Amino acid sequence: MKAAGDPSGNGQSATGPGPHDARPAYTPNRIPTRQRVAYPIIALVLFAYGSYGVYADDLYLPGKHSRGMDLHGAPAWIMYAAIICACVSMLSVVVDHYDRRNNEATYHRIAKVGAYGGWTLFAFAALTGFVQSW
Repeated sequence: MKAAGDPSGNGQSATGPGPHDARPAYTPNRIPTRQRVAYPIIALVLFAYGSYGVYADDLYLPGKHSRGMDLHGAPAWIMYAAIICACVSMLSVVVDHYDRRNNEATYHRIAKVGAYGGWTLFAFAALTGFVQSW
């Protein structure tokens, strides 16, 4: 039903908001430019590093206070899955910035599941790699 003075047919009059406009105006997330540039680059580098590692069947995890860990076989693939989770988590933050719809909860959930899943797979891969090398 058109309101008086409403050429668009969306139910609002030309004099102001209608009775169904009780919700506040939606403002999409704003992600800093540095994050929008860095996250896709980091995700691409991680993806390439992990892809090469499973291709060569030697995924090396550098250590801060140790010589690091080489993963082969199943532990390398599990770590690759953790890397994919990290990439998805980072990219969901960037996509959320450009998506103008009210989907923040969905993107936040994707990032959270990616982070928890990634860290769980990371721990499982490291533990499996440690047991395998023992």
